[in-house]
Amino acid sequence: MSRVSFCFRGHPHGLAHLLFLFFLAGLLGTPIRSQAQSSDVILQGFYWNSHPGDVSDDQNGGLWWDTLATVAPEAARAGIGTVWVPPPTKGYGGRWDMGYGIKDFYDLGEYNQNGSIRTRHGNRTQLENAITALHNQNLQIMVDIVLNHRGGADGQADYEWGGPYNPTPWTLFNPQSGRFPGIPSHYHPNNAHNINAPNYNFDYQNPLFFEDHCYFNNADQTPPPGGWYFGAPPFGLGPVGDSLISWGRWLMNDMGFDQMRLDAVKHIDHAFLAKFLTEVRNGNQPFAVGESFDYGLGSLASYHGAVTGSPNSGSKAAQMSLFDFPLRGALKAILNDGSGNADLDNQLNNSLVWGSALTGFDVVTWVENHDTDRAGFIGGVGSPPCQAGEIQVGNSCLQWDNGSGHSDHDPIFQDKEDMGYPFIMAAEGRPTVFWKDFFHFGMADDITWQIAMRQATATGGSNHLSALNPVYPGDAQYQGQNHGGNMFVMRRNGLSNGTQDGLLLGLNDHPSLSLGVWVDAPFSNKYLKDYSDGYLFVTQRSYNNSRTFVPAQPRDYSWWSLTGLYPTPPGETPAQFSMDAQPGGSVHFLALDAGDAANFLVNGSPIEAGDQIAVLNAADEVCGIGRIGQGFGWDGSHDMLIEVIGPFPTDADPTGGPANGLAVGESFRVLVYDASTGQTFEASGLSWASNGSNFTFNPLRPDTPNRNGTVSSFGMTTTATGTFGANGVSQLTAFSASTPFPVNQLDFRGEVLDGQIALSWTTAREENNRGFGVEMRREGGAQAFEEAGFVTGAGTTDQPQSYQFRLPEPAAGTYIFRLRQEDFDGQIAYSPTLRLQVAAAGLGLALAPNPVRNRLSLRSTQAGDLPLSLR
Repeated sequence: MSRVSFCFRGHPHGLAHLLFLFFLAGLLGTPIRSQAQSSDVILQGFYWNSHPGDVSDDQNGGLWWDTLATVAPEAARAGIGTVWVPPPTKGYGGRWDMGYGIKDFYDLGEYNQNGSIRTRHGNRTQLENAITALHNQNLQIMVDIVLNHRGGADGQADYEWGGPYNPTPWTLFNPQSGRFPGIPSHYHPNNAHNINAPNYNFDYQNPLFFEDHCYFNNADQTPPPGGWYFGAPPFGLGPVGDSLISWGRWLMNDMGFDQMRLDAVKHIDHAFLAKFLTEVRNGNQPFAVGESFDYGLGSLASYHGAVTGSPNSGSKAAQMSLFDFPLRGALKAILNDGSGNADLDNQLNNSLVWGSALTGFDVVTWVENHDTDRAGFIGGVGSPPCQAGEIQVGNSCLQWDNGSGHSDHDPIFQDKEDMGYPFIMAAEGRPTVFWKDFFHFGMADDITWQIAMRQATATGGSNHLSALNPVYPGDAQYQGQNHGGNMFVMRRNGLSNGTQDGLLLGLNDHPSLSLGVWVDAPFSNKYLKDYSDGYLFVTQRSYNNSRTFVPAQPRDYSWWSLTGLYPTPPGETPAQFSMDAQPGGSVHFLALDAGDAANFLVNGSPIEAGDQIAVLNAADEVCGIGRIGQGFGWDGSHDMLIEVIGPFPTDADPTGGPANGLAVGESFRVLVYDASTGQTFEASGLSWASNGSNFTFNPLRPDTPNRNGTVSSFGMTTTATGTFGANGVSQLTAFSASTPFPVNQLDFRGEVLDGQIALSWTTAREENNRGFGVEMRREGGAQAFEEAGFVTGAGTTDQPQSYQFRLPEPAAGTYIFRLRQEDFDGQIAYSPTLRLQVAAAGLGLALAPNPVRNRLSLRSTQAGDLPLSLR
């Protein structure tokens, strides 16, 4: 027997993603890099001149590493996957240095040099504690690595080439760590690279920052100790190149960093960088992103190709992403304008994904970082008493520099959360969140919301507006402003052929008008909703030809995807119910007013915070789950909305097409999960506001600047009561949930094992449970289920129960199983179905659960290793 198990942590569409990656691997014959791990979102864990702590304490006064350790749980709850940390090494400025003026590569805050023991961010013990704290939250750590230069020398000597120099250069480094000393031949100009040499390259060999490293001077073909060369390169490295790789390996393998941000790669010879990337770790190369401060698409793509295509990488191909400076430039121009005079169609095409040959796997997107927002902490008068405008920290005084005196201070000052972050969260590439935007400027709620939407829907390739056949209505309400300059749409194609994921992002640049455009969607015959909650109680229909109308409000975004999805940040309490209705069906909206809490009785008492509500159809299938914001629990302050899923639309019948969820005219059944007892009850005595009743809905959604006045309460009118109708609006005003639902939290799995079909299921608790009838039918055969056996239940118990059932392996084919749960009083409920595929010649494959969510297990009955092909 052999078993293959694939685990997709946090990815809602694991199977589709798996099939896509295996297809590409077979097609291209090369390893595939996954664009999304549990989360591909990066948090920049610092800003320029981050808080230095008490600078009077040169050993223990730093606080930034402690700050990162403290916020690690919050970052993880928000859906962050990686935290990018500042350079950890001692800089020439000691306790004031951000780390980019690197002096001693092996001093992480433990040697007394350059005026302090600690770095600006803290000492080595604090750093190690921060690494542990971040890893304990399953966060990856991206370390900022400086390879280009070195500063803060201990002595002077002329460069190897030219001279004598006046003044004498500072080229002698005697670090306290005793590792990687520096001498004149290590820096430019030298005998290998100087202005008279035929191979001189200004970008690579002109000293712009401190002393400029030469990676190849005094090169040899002898591998350094440790045996870590992956084949002899055509360009041998000199002592500096070898030493930098050894240092990189120490950071990654000994200190425990996971990923790399490479500083100033524009000034690093691509032949060295390719070697560094492939040698820094045995086996798979860690993710690395290079900062090339360049807004030219062509030059960025050219440098990327030079690195990844370099023969100097030996037996492994170098892999590196680049920060998308052109896209950030476009976003800054659009967001800071605000007048509606931007040209979204043309400006947003200026990105590495759409404007060059790079793919989303090669790109890291960003809205702001420490190089464009230069405001931060600088020194004050020194010791207390501090002057006006300064703050006292321990025995030192600090002041806040607003950055205006820096020529490179160039921030985006408006609409980041309304337009900037939504764009990069929807787009291909790994998005980066700036520390200040998340923690200082009040955007954490918006960004967390957008990360959850990204994780649920932003998969597959993307298309610019120009590829979507846009048609702009010319109705009078648009005042001639509805065009590509003002209204933009991005499409993400998903990985499930329009059944589980994909999206349409709308961006509206006009300052006062709502606009909209017809485009080709990645969906057909589906209903969509705006997961930004800019539009509530609204759906858009994707027609048979995939044409879909995408609206957006002034200077705002909308995020349209299939109805029936539930993007949820990791910090939210999970739903106690699982949707059985398929995404994309028509929607009936059920509203519950927080003010009616006394009328919503759960086991005899008013509903309480944390309780959850779902809607069932007659077949006991969950067709809608109540939500407040992106959470599921009642909070007592905001109103709850349940979007109940019904039939799919067709061009012939937009409201009652193929069956799904509730049927048109079917009555709603309501389940309530009692968080205090862990029990689930079915409600009776449902009361509804009469048709045509006006009510006020108070949602929970981020209060972004451009949504002031629309985020707070707004008026609605009911169009229905207690039965399903597409686009209907009902208000549930009272219920009494006191009838225990027979069995809850059923987990049903199956596999073909040792010549038998093995089914297993668990229950969290049971009430009056006689047992389970195991029913099956063959797909493509008779539609009626037949009983294969019966398993006795546990009656009434609050303890988890596990059950198993086996039957002989049937002939090859696909079989559908379900459980018929029976109470002692004769009541019957059915489980969701489970599909198992039995292959010919005794090779059985089981897929569970169905549909796959986070884990796919395949088990065969044959002994030994088996070739596996997924298509």
